[in-house]
Formats: sequence, C-alpha cells, structure tokens
Amino acid sequence: TKPGVYSIVGQKYLIDLLFMAEGLKDAGKSCYVFRPVNRNDANSSNTETIIVDIQELLDKGDRTLNIPVFGGDIVHVPHGGSFYVDGAVKKRGMYRLAGKTSVVQAIAMSEGFSFTADSSDIRILRDTGRGEREVIAIDYEKAKYDTKNDLQIQDNDIVLVGRSGLKM
Repeated sequence: TKPGVYSIVGQKYLIDLLFMAEGLKDAGKSCYVFRPVNRNDANSSNTETIIVDIQELLDKGDRTLNIPVFGGDIVHVPHGGSFYVDGAVKKRGMYRLAGKTSVVQAIAMSEGFSFTADSSDIRILRDTGRGEREVIAIDYEKAKYDTKNDLQIQDNDIVLVGRSGLKM
C-alpha cells in the first residue's frame, strides 16, 4: 500500500516489512527480495533474488517463506495482472488477477450472468504472445462442479459470455 524506504531496528522478517508498508494492495502472486551477495564489499553489485509465493505465505501460512530481512535488502511486490469479463454478465469490466482465479470465480466477480446469458457459450480469448488470441471454449456446467474443467485465468485473458437469442 505504501512503498518506500523503511529503516529496520533489530531482526525483522518479510511479514514485518509488509505490515510496515501497511499491507498489500493489488499485489501479484509473488514477492521478490533482492539481497546483496557480499555485504562487506561496498562496491559489489552482485545480488541474489529470493522469490516468495505470497499466497503460500499469507493465505496458507507457510512460515518457512517468512524470511529474515536485512539492511540493504530490496523487497519488491509487483502488481498482479488483470483480466476482462465481457458479454452477458451483470458487471462487465477489468478485474485484478490476484493468485489463482478460475473461470467460475471470474464470472462470480462480475456478479454472475445477466438474464440474457447463454451459459453454454463461454469463451476465453487468451493472448498467445504473437499478437493473436486463441479461443478456448468453456463448458460452464462441467467447470462449476469439477475443478479439473474450471480453467485458470491468465493475465490479459478476456472471458466472453454469449447471449441467448431466445432470451433476447
């Protein structure tokens, strides 16, 4: 929430620093700690990068990820990605991707289907990285009851919910 330079007195851990910065806002799923390799050599520019899974640390309580933080460390928490929900949903728009988000969760975030929705016509438009989008058809009824069929949303995905001609 409040990025900046913080002085630490005594031994502090990653969670302590996150609380000093007043928590996380729109954070991605990983946190990076950049640590100088040789603390005794002021001219050394070598650093090691420690990657911490924020969801494992905070949501699942994995204490092994609450690493000690030392003077000179840089803690970087990048923003999470985003995805879009469009079509026959109650609240179309952009949503933050924090941790794992499935298609069923994405539709719930958009306050569910509108009256004209056709739940059998759901597609994900996924960026291929080559300036194109692949179209992935989703069987919502299967996804709703079986997590194996509930595809995980990726950064910049567009979830499209089709409209029923009969209902329109």
